[in-house]
Amino acid sequence: MIPGLGVVGPECRHKHAALLAMEADVQARVFNLDDQGDLRAAHLFYSAAYHAGWDVQKVPDLHARTMRVMITGRRKLGTAIVEGWEQRRARFERDLQVGGVAA
Repeated sequence: MIPGLGVVGPECRHKHAALLAMEADVQARVFNLDDQGDLRAAHLFYSAAYHAGWDVQKVPDLHARTMRVMITGRRKLGTAIVEGWEQRRARFERDLQVGGVAA
């Protein structure tokens, strides 16, 4: 399953491995709703993923007091997302360091 594409065969899965890795990177992060630094990081992460070309949404879990950034699709072609994500991720990490938040 590739966001924005759907179910693909083994050849396409290999072709889009970078997209799958980036999706895992985005969706693996869990942010604490009670920590202002985490909320800032969640917003920066959401913004980085959105501007790289993903359709994303913030999904809070109020019971666990956490939030995830979930990919719901994509607005750009895969190559543009990969290139955009590398630049956005670097800026995201730099912004977190300036803000004093651990990435």
